[in-house]
Amino acid sequence: MCSQNRLKNNLKWILIGNILYSFFNFCLNIYVARTLTKSDYGILEYSTSLVSFLTSLGTLGIYGVIMKLFADEPEAKGSYMGSGIVARLILSLLSILLLQVLLMLSAETREHRLIIFLQSISTVFASANLLLNWYRFENKASVAAVQRLAAFFVTAVFRVVALTVFHSLPLYVIGIALETGIFSALMLFQYFRYGGQKLRFSGAVTRRLLKLSYPFIFSSLVAVIYGHADRIMLKGMLDSTAVALYSVSFTLAGAISILPSNIIEAFRPDIMDAKGKDEELYRLRIRQLYSCVFWICVCYCLVLTVFARPIILLLYGAKYEGSAASLSIVVWYTSFAFFGSINNMYMVAERCTLWVHVTALTGALVNVALNFLLIPPLGVLGAAWASLISQAIANFVMMAVIPDLRRGFGYMIDGILLRNGSISFLTPVAEKLKRKLKR
Repeated sequence: MCSQNRLKNNLKWILIGNILYSFFNFCLNIYVARTLTKSDYGILEYSTSLVSFLTSLGTLGIYGVIMKLFADEPEAKGSYMGSGIVARLILSLLSILLLQVLLMLSAETREHRLIIFLQSISTVFASANLLLNWYRFENKASVAAVQRLAAFFVTAVFRVVALTVFHSLPLYVIGIALETGIFSALMLFQYFRYGGQKLRFSGAVTRRLLKLSYPFIFSSLVAVIYGHADRIMLKGMLDSTAVALYSVSFTLAGAISILPSNIIEAFRPDIMDAKGKDEELYRLRIRQLYSCVFWICVCYCLVLTVFARPIILLLYGAKYEGSAASLSIVVWYTSFAFFGSINNMYMVAERCTLWVHVTALTGALVNVALNFLLIPPLGVLGAAWASLISQAIANFVMMAVIPDLRRGFGYMIDGILLRNGSISFLTPVAEKLKRKLKR
């Protein structure tokens, strides 16, 4: 019972930490967008997208395997973390160097190259973020959550001063790197304070980590293509102002993500546990999850589609009014995006993991191709349509086309149409409400 309570407390703090961080970061993003010119805000978002490619490679996919290694070999935690941190550090430095060489060969201005370089420094500091897995494994998520929020608030003040007092975008970007550096330093300090194993580097351990985590590198890269290729292509094919307008619409479209993503994680244990033990319950939970996530996203999408313009004017101001049209399109990608997370869970449960990579790669390639075709004639709207269509193809159409996944597609349709018990997840809530009304 004590272990179960610790686990619940750990999960609670992961959720609380993520929600609070996302909310405050969203508020800061609005302030920055309103303070900067559209061009400067576009450059900031463009540099963030480039650095995200570095981060996806720099993580080496280790997050996907390290928890399992901790459980299998608890006496070797220090070796796995030390080796992983060093490997990530080396690759981050090499990636930064390569990026700078590519930027020197491009048409980017010296100021833009400086901003991208300063922001890329955060990938070096982020090498120590591997320790976050240790905190969660040891049920100390509350410590990591507090550290992350502390680093955010300290550097948020720095960044606000950088823009308000000094009107300096490079100084603001230094604050972004400082946040990652302070968070990493706090985690290191508390790691040793709580008696963590000595961090050791081993070539053999590093090779094993790379071998095990290789498939997750691919997944991370595909996810980044989905989330950032459009902004990079908008900058290359149009200008930084287009990036700014699209980023505003994309940020608002994804603001709902914390709710469905946590619902999916809440359903995951029941679905995985029921598979092979109670197939009827397993199928019911899959339908319920599709139904719950889809209709939450649809309600959110309808609100943002109808009120796109007043919402943007209220939050971001008149200069971003041009984002309203793209917001009303791109917001609909959210339903299909979260279908992807449920589909992946289904594929793992059904031992069809090969199709996880196939569907993700298909979506990423379609996304890049559509951006290339649609951005020149449609501009920001082209990027919005590319995101929506590519997500629909990867996470809806592919489920219907691939024979091994058609049964899962049937569960998806049941959930959308509220058939075969899909809406029964609301029954306990309705019964509780009925009892309260009787009182």
